[in-house]
Amino acid sequence: MLLISICVICILLNVFYGSTRQRKMLTPQGETRIVTAKEVLIMFALILIVTSTLRYGFNDTYAYKIMYRESRDNLDYVNSAPWGVEAGWLYLMYLLNFITDSPKLMLFLVALAVNVAYVLMCKKYSSNVLFSLFVYFCIGYMDTNNGLRQCFAASITTMAFPLLLRRRYVWYALLVAFASLFHESAIYVLLIALLVLGRPFNLKMFIALLACVVFLFAPESISGFIKESILDSKYNDYLNYSVGMSFLRCFIISILPLALAVLYCINKQGKKEKISYQDGVLINMLIMNSVFYLMGMYMQYWARLAFYTSFAPIVLLPKLIDGVFVKSDRAWIKPVALCLYFIFFAYNIYVNIAYGAMRDFRIEWF
Repeated sequence: MLLISICVICILLNVFYGSTRQRKMLTPQGETRIVTAKEVLIMFALILIVTSTLRYGFNDTYAYKIMYRESRDNLDYVNSAPWGVEAGWLYLMYLLNFITDSPKLMLFLVALAVNVAYVLMCKKYSSNVLFSLFVYFCIGYMDTNNGLRQCFAASITTMAFPLLLRRRYVWYALLVAFASLFHESAIYVLLIALLVLGRPFNLKMFIALLACVVFLFAPESISGFIKESILDSKYNDYLNYSVGMSFLRCFIISILPLALAVLYCINKQGKKEKISYQDGVLINMLIMNSVFYLMGMYMQYWARLAFYTSFAPIVLLPKLIDGVFVKSDRAWIKPVALCLYFIFFAYNIYVNIAYGAMRDFRIEWF
C-alpha cells in the first residue's frame, strides 16, 4: 500500500497546485476552456509513469514479466507465440532486451504511452483539463496496470484519434493496424470509427444501443456470432466468463456519462445550438464506451473493448456538466463529483485488496 499511497498524495498535491495555475481561454469556436500550466501536466504524467514502473506486480503483470525475461536472446521462444500472444508484442520484448534484461523497461514503456495519451487527450479536448485528469486518475488509472498489451495498443489508437477528427483516414487506419500488432482486438477500432463518425446519437448509435439492449436480454445472441465469425480463438475464453463487472462500476463509468450526454444533446437542441463535429464524434465515442461497459457486466471481453473508447467520457465530462446544469449548480456539483469519484477510487482499491491484487502493488526498484 505504500506505493499507491505515495502516488495518491503526490497526485492530490499536484492537483491542488494545478488549481492555482488554472486560467480561462477561448477556443476558435468561442467556447471557454479552463487549462492549467504545462508543468502540472508533466508532473501528473510523471507521477503515474513512475508509480506504474516501480510496481512489483498487479494482476497479469507477472505473466508479462516472465514473457519479457524468456524473450531475451531467444527467437525460438518468440516465434513459438507463447500464450497465443501477438508477434508484434513478442518482438518488441525481444528488442527491448537488447537495452536491458529488466522488465522495468517494459512497464515504463507501457506506462509512458498510456499516461501520455490520456494527458494529451485531456489537454487537447477537455473543457476543464485538471478536472478530466483527476477523473482519469480515479476511474481509469488502476485499470491501465492490467492488460498491458491491450492498454499499449489502446494508447496508440487513442493518440491517433486527432487524425480521425481531421479526416486523415488512411493514416488513422495505418496506426490502428500498427496497434493491432500488439493486440488483435485493436482492429475493431476501425469499426468503431465508422460508427462514431457523424452527428451525435445518429441512426448508427441507436442501432448500437439497440444491439446492447438485445445483448443484455440475450447475451449469446451477439457473443455467439462473435465467437463463430470474427473473434480469434485465443480470446474465446473471455466470452465464457459468466461474471463481468459490478453494476456500481458500470453506473459510474458508463451509465452516468451516457445520461449526461443525452441531457446535453436535448438542451442543445432545445436552445437550437449546434454541436460541433468534434464534440459529436466524442459523444458517439462515449456512447460506444457505455455500450461496451453495459455488455461488460455480463462478459469481460466487452468491458476490455472499452479500453479503446474510455478517453471519451473522461474528456467530455466537464463539458457535459456545464451544458446540463446552470452556473449556480455547477459551483457545487463539480467539487461533489470529484469527491465521489475519489471515493470510488478508494473503493476500487479496497476491492483490489480483497481480491489480493494490491498485495504485490509494491515498490520493486529493479
